Amino acid sequence: MLAAGLEDGSIAVLSFPDGRVLRTVRGGGRRLASLEFSADDRLLLGADSRGVALYNVGGKWKRAAEIDGVAPAAFSPDGRQVAAAYAEGGIGIWNAADGSFVRLLPDSVAPVRMAFSPDGRWLATAYSVGGLRRARLWDMSPNPETAQLPLAAEKTIQALAFSPDSRLLATAGPAVPIQLWDCLTGHLVTEITPGAWVTCLVFSPDGRLLVSGDNARSVCAWGIPAAALGTGTEAGAIPGRSVQPAGTATPGLAGPARN
Repeated sequence: MLAAGLEDGSIAVLSFPDGRVLRTVRGGGRRLASLEFSADDRLLLGADSRGVALYNVGGKWKRAAEIDGVAPAAFSPDGRQVAAAYAEGGIGIWNAADGSFVRLLPDSVAPVRMAFSPDGRWLATAYSVGGLRRARLWDMSPNPETAQLPLAAEKTIQALAFSPDSRLLATAGPAVPIQLWDCLTGHLVTEITPGAWVTCLVFSPDGRLLVSGDNARSVCAWGIPAAALGTGTEAGAIPGRSVQPAGTATPGLAGPARN
């Protein structure tokens, strides 16, 4: 299944790959900024500027819990927790099963983007408020050595992606290069200069390619330098090649679920 956010805040549940509408789930009346299935496909998260709701997947698609946070929001990789912004600043962590509060990641402002690393150790957040431009890594391990790791990103960040091994974080935004960061040190590893405004990023399953989508309606595949991979061989041989036309990415889309 796929889930797509509609203009009125409701959620269209679609069969995959034919796109047939199976059900429309009533939302909160505002366009969703985050929409995501849990790892076990049992819950669907929907978040807008006023709140976060968890829906049971299947049956009557009833609300399982409501969370006292706002978009952006995301499931942890194991699906057990949900991270969501507070409008007044900071990030809350909740249990996905019942919506109970777990912990607060304190900050003075709310992020505009967030993403968990595949191993669940890191939560990346990006900020764009007034003159504040930055990205941060939060250590989500039980006994973190450091609570947060500021990155030296000084421009607006609108795309975040972790490598499959959780060693690298890729960031990008309008009029800025794609930057690769070492998650353990927070150091900038390398930069890639795209030809357009990057709106979304994703690594290939083997971590050797980084794929970007942009507002020029193109998708480009970039080979990751050997130094960034920690290997003796270059990754890929097609840095910057446009591989297919694509529309600009929208946050209100999730799927497919395996049901």
